[in-house]
Amino acid sequence: MDIEEAIIKRRSFRDYSTDDIPYDDILDIIKKGTLAPIAGNLDHYKFIIIKNPETIEKISSAAKQEFIKKANTLIVIISNDQKMISFYGNKGKEYALQDTAATAENIILYALNKNVGTCWIGNFDEAKIKEILQIPKEYNVHIIITMGYINNTPKETPRKNLNEIVYFEKYGNSLYKPQYYPLMSNIKNIINYLKNVFEKQ
Repeated sequence: MDIEEAIIKRRSFRDYSTDDIPYDDILDIIKKGTLAPIAGNLDHYKFIIIKNPETIEKISSAAKQEFIKKANTLIVIISNDQKMISFYGNKGKEYALQDTAATAENIILYALNKNVGTCWIGNFDEAKIKEILQIPKEYNVHIIITMGYINNTPKETPRKNLNEIVYFEKYGNSLYKPQYYPLMSNIKNIINYLKNVFEKQ
């Protein structure tokens, strides 16, 4: 699966088969995650792999999301934010979040290469997660990724057209000018009309 196909097929998968994901595959997926950009090449994040069903159930409760119980594996990404803050000042926490987000996206996209579906979890009780996993106080929990072989693929979620979200050179300078829409539509109609005329001759 190439990168374009992975991006197009990416979904928030919440329905998984009961088949087990081998540790070698999980480690390979995480390795690809670590190839994402990282501010200052500072070693500030770590990964916790969870397969124990009891632990997964506890995390499901801490996140208040029942579907997590269906996952075969969880990857919890934690970060020593204080290490980043000591190097970058107040911007350090923001950079730490950017780093783990980039890493998570690599993991999510590469997992599809192995037919492993994932879901990015950002809403959870961090204190409870830290207690469950015995995470040291200097670390923050940034992201939980659920993993499992794909059982059902959700429908594609519609996204806004580029002309609604893309600007050029400055805010508000749209990709397409709304006043040109009627004109472009008429031009297409004229072209189609002329094609039909010439085809009939």
